[in-house]
Amino acid sequence: MGQINNAIDRCDYVIDHILPHYGEKDIIGLYHIFVQIVRVLKWNGQVDKAREAFIKFVPDAANSHFAVGSIHKPMGLLLQICEGSSHPYDMDHMPEDIELALACDVSDMTDNNFTGDGWSMKSMAAELCMHLARRIDAGNAARERLIDRGIMMATVAQQRVKALNGMVKHVLAYEANRDIHKALLLLANEEIDIDRNVIYNASNITGRSPLINRKESMSELKSSMKSKTTLAFANKFNVKDDTSKTNGSTAHSNGSSAKSSVPSTPLLISVAAKKKVAFSHLSSFGSNGSASKQSSHHSHESIKESSSKISHESSGSAIDSQKCNGAGVV
Repeated sequence: MGQINNAIDRCDYVIDHILPHYGEKDIIGLYHIFVQIVRVLKWNGQVDKAREAFIKFVPDAANSHFAVGSIHKPMGLLLQICEGSSHPYDMDHMPEDIELALACDVSDMTDNNFTGDGWSMKSMAAELCMHLARRIDAGNAARERLIDRGIMMATVAQQRVKALNGMVKHVLAYEANRDIHKALLLLANEEIDIDRNVIYNASNITGRSPLINRKESMSELKSSMKSKTTLAFANKFNVKDDTSKTNGSTAHSNGSSAKSSVPSTPLLISVAAKKKVAFSHLSSFGSNGSASKQSSHHSHESIKESSSKISHESSGSAIDSQKCNGAGVV
């Protein structure tokens, strides 16, 4: 710790005397050596030396290796475009390099092994996204995707280099990831401040609903993740469809309102009056506005008339029965 010159001298010795005689078939062993070499040289202004050694001693067979195949090309690209590199970058390769950066990921076991060497491969992927995003104008959709992906990978790396109590357990890996994480958050703030054009009718323009677009975008992001930790982190941002619940509650409220609009009928009512009331109820269901109020008012009037007739008839029959009973007594 702090002996930078001694560390650089040791890297030079390994490059000059160890790597020329190291077997190319041991790709994982080569990567363990190179992660430490890059961690020293890249952070101390000797990126070109690290890139030249990487190209010279790491075979192309690493690109199809089960453990490091997904990071072989991203590693070479990062050493080409990162700060301190004198190698020119061809902007014509930007589209394919963006896809390469968005698909870069390793398993948790592989990342844990390299984190112990001083550099998390999640940090490597996050830094690659950061450098590509810096070459794109703010407000570009590809730039925003790179920033989001980089922040996600840097966050997972930040959690990996610390213990459960928050203390740092991998100092070199923590320091390598910390500045990258900060830089990505600053880029995200720039994206927030951008004035964007608004699509008011996105479903007609794209032919699909915005919800479907969001689901497909998230599924594409998750399909490129090989790490269970990274996938679990992304699963926190599931896109849910709550329209069915909303429609159900709306239908329930409409049903309850329809029931409440039906007037209560009196207990004493004739059959003819019942038919009139039933017909008025059915007509009120299919009408809106003032028409429903008129039909409801009409049904109430018919009920009142029927009730008054029934009460008048019942009172008259009661008087007649009293007269008959009186005559019988006499």
